[in-house]
Amino acid sequence: MRRILQKASAVLLCLLLFSGIGAAAVSSGAAREISLKAVSKEDIRTRGFFNAVQDALNFARDTASEASPVTVAVPAGSYDLACSLHIYDNTTLDLRGVTVTRKVLGNMLRVGDEDTVDSGATGYRYRNITLLGGTLDGNAGKNTMIKVAHAANFEMIGVMMRNERGGHMMEVAGADGFTARDCVFRDQILPLEGIGYEVIQFDILHPDHMVNCRAEDINCKHILVENCTFENVPRAIGTHTGVLNNPFDGVVIRDNLFRDIKSAAIQGFNWKNVQITGNRIESAARGISLYAIMYGGSGMYTADYLAKLGGTEVHVPCTYQPPRTTNIEIAYNTLRDIGVTDDIYASYVSQGVAVIGDTITVPDARDGAIPAGEYYHENVNIHDNDIEVHGHGVRLEETRHARISGNLLRCAENTAHPANYYGIVLMANARTDEITRNIITDAQVNGIQMVNSAVDTLSRNRVERTGKYGISAYHTSLRSVTENDVSGAANQGIVLLDASTVGSVSNNRVADCGKQGIYFTKDCAADSVSANTTVRCGGSIAYTRSTGKVKIGANDTETAALTSFELDGAGVRLGVGKSYLMVPDVRPVNAMTRFTFTSDNPDVAQTDKNGRISAVSAGEAVVTVTSENGKTATFQVIVTDGEEAELIPSGRLTTPKITTLECVEGGIRLSWDAVEGAYGYRLYYRYGAGSWKRMKDVDGLTYTDKGVSLGRTETYTIRALGEDGEPHSGYDAAGWSQMYQHSTPEVTSLQNTNEGIYLRWNSVKGVARYRVYFKGSGGWTALGTTTGTSFLDRKVKSGRTETYTVRGLDKNNQFVTAYQSAGWSQTYEAAPVMSETQSVTEGILLRWQPVTGASGYRVYYKNTSGGWSVLGDTHTPELVDANVKSGRTYTYTLRCLDSGGSPCSGYNTAGWRASFVATPEFKLQNTASAVRISWQPVSGAYGYRVFYKNTKGGWTALGTSTSSYFYDAAVRRGSSYTYTVRCVDRAGHYVSDYLHSGKTILFQ
Repeated sequence: MRRILQKASAVLLCLLLFSGIGAAAVSSGAAREISLKAVSKEDIRTRGFFNAVQDALNFARDTASEASPVTVAVPAGSYDLACSLHIYDNTTLDLRGVTVTRKVLGNMLRVGDEDTVDSGATGYRYRNITLLGGTLDGNAGKNTMIKVAHAANFEMIGVMMRNERGGHMMEVAGADGFTARDCVFRDQILPLEGIGYEVIQFDILHPDHMVNCRAEDINCKHILVENCTFENVPRAIGTHTGVLNNPFDGVVIRDNLFRDIKSAAIQGFNWKNVQITGNRIESAARGISLYAIMYGGSGMYTADYLAKLGGTEVHVPCTYQPPRTTNIEIAYNTLRDIGVTDDIYASYVSQGVAVIGDTITVPDARDGAIPAGEYYHENVNIHDNDIEVHGHGVRLEETRHARISGNLLRCAENTAHPANYYGIVLMANARTDEITRNIITDAQVNGIQMVNSAVDTLSRNRVERTGKYGISAYHTSLRSVTENDVSGAANQGIVLLDASTVGSVSNNRVADCGKQGIYFTKDCAADSVSANTTVRCGGSIAYTRSTGKVKIGANDTETAALTSFELDGAGVRLGVGKSYLMVPDVRPVNAMTRFTFTSDNPDVAQTDKNGRISAVSAGEAVVTVTSENGKTATFQVIVTDGEEAELIPSGRLTTPKITTLECVEGGIRLSWDAVEGAYGYRLYYRYGAGSWKRMKDVDGLTYTDKGVSLGRTETYTIRALGEDGEPHSGYDAAGWSQMYQHSTPEVTSLQNTNEGIYLRWNSVKGVARYRVYFKGSGGWTALGTTTGTSFLDRKVKSGRTETYTVRGLDKNNQFVTAYQSAGWSQTYEAAPVMSETQSVTEGILLRWQPVTGASGYRVYYKNTSGGWSVLGDTHTPELVDANVKSGRTYTYTLRCLDSGGSPCSGYNTAGWRASFVATPEFKLQNTASAVRISWQPVSGAYGYRVFYKNTKGGWTALGTSTSSYFYDAAVRRGSSYTYTVRCVDRAGHYVSDYLHSGKTILFQ
């Protein structure tokens, strides 16, 4: 304090700041009373940079509050840092105009104190910390430059970090609120054997990953990285650790520049609620990769494991939980020169954007390993990205409700990491709602590749010049493949292989392919193949090896002149930096043409030859679209600040979409969403590949078709009606199909029993028997068939999660119901088996074998009414029943408990019997020639064995008595002897515990 009083430049000023330092420090917009602690150059010169600045930070630690934060201002200049700085709550460190060079191997700046694994800060302890400006030079050090842990609301603005070697620039773990804005990170060098890939590493509080921080299962959340530059680094932003059931939540990475990245620009792991938008990535081995899980679960830990390490609480379940909606948006990013170089640190295939999950069938044996289960991403939206890549453009694995739309993917051969590469590739159960309006050129193998996946709608994509197939599906189910333009494929244009199925293939245009335009292998099936055009191909749609399963309609082998085309609407509203890809809809459907796109105001909106509109600045523009034969249409573009792409509707009504088809008693019930401006709806139906037939005009949003037949598939489509009662919208050419069946069986309970998992389901009218399935690695597999509404699966293993579904059959063994495709899941816990019952001094000791997957156990005893009463719960495989009486027999049984404390296993209904015999109470007494050992009779004991402690400290039997006393005459006066007594049965077996310390007497 004397120094503060002596130095006028360091006087504590209480100011209301509205600009400069205050503008950065006050994030809420409301003025606060901010204390300014200025560090003087003189203080730095005489005491050294570390001492001067750390004293100021300590002053802020002791005086700052949320209502009155402290700003520590360092004078401009270049300084050497000899020791790690620590910053605390409600503090801003203002380094504008300052360059700090590290002179030691430790951290340059650390939030809070250094802790141990099991002591120190917990939760989001350190709050409201800002680093403002400055250059931090790591001086080729080997340790993380900035470490943020157990923190809330950490912000860094306008900071440059450079020159790190062998470590991260930043590590962030257990942080609620992290912002990096307008920062620059460059020149991070990582030797090939190193592991500190990331510039900013979002980590977990685990001692092997976040050193000198207390272990805890809390996550990182509310992360924002924007307007930053990452240059000449291994991996810019990333994560490779996680907490089971506690993903990093709210990750926003936008408007950043990534250049010269040796690995991946962004590699996320166990993230949800993610927005990665408006970034530019130039020259990287990989672009953006998000993983639900990696390396068979390595790097993911259970909460109880971390809590045990840190002596902290468990905040989330430790058993497998189906992933909640992850909500991932990757949009408006520009990627250039991806895959020109290989990832030098690990063997990854090159890819522009990848969202990947995995299924774990056998958990890792390490401590904290996560359980088996499907770890997937749900609700994934990858749209309007401009990607130039030597590898995969977009890759999905283990996704649910994914959408890939409006992306421009320009592919090229990869010589740095050779592999089979595709424009868009779906693998490993990637379930996708739509793949639409993407342009893919020069894919090394196939333009769109789908393997072991499911796709609802594949439409309006343009695929040009591929090394093998234009669009290909292997063991994949699709609802519709419509209005795609495929040209220049070396082999087939559109091909289904390996038992793939599709509802409708229609209105596609395929040209200039080396082999057939559209092709099916003999094990594939299609409900309708019609209105497709194939020209200048080695074959046409007429050639197929699966004619029995593919229903061929009318298709064209000649083109027609374009008569008209439609755009998606009257125009689009876009935020600055956003983009929209136009894909004109041509008529007739066999018209093949090219379009040109011109903007009347390129300063507001620019276009390219592919129809991609890019918003440059606020204002309005008109894009004119012109066909080769001179047909034109205009498209209004309104550019504002920050808006996503929003179509401006035209006078034409939006095409309705059927949302559900449901089998009900006597028919199929259709439901659809309302169309704005519609005065009604017209429903159509067809059978197989036949033509559409008008069915009914409806005012509402539901209709039940009762003209159906059991087992027959009905297909429907719908148009919106105008005020004149006529259709004023388009229609879905593929339609929506449903086989009329009885209602789907619903599993009502899953119960763990001694024998296995016991299923019950509701009875369905019209069903003669039921077939039960379980989901294995290859999909649904039949378990058995029954006429009842229950089934016991005996082939289960403790700790493993099983998924079931049920389907109904008629008396001829024909399916007459659908099945629940998601199924119902249950983790099987085997009933515990008692391994030992023993009388101990405290009561009856019960021991049993631990059960894999059990979080605890509940012990029961049989009461006087013959039922079971709870004795107690325990997390260890043993318990003592102290409320027992000697000579009596008791019966016990056990059940496993889940992490919530509820029973989750069966139990031995007969139980295990155990008798209690109390430990003898005895006393010692000297007689004339012996030591007399006597005791009270014990109920349940036949006899008593007396022991003395030998010279080695063990017990040696003296003899057995059926009386209540015993004499030891082999004693000498002046010597001490120690005795104990234990009960035996008629056969001489021990039936009680004994006093382990014994009792001692001096014989005299």
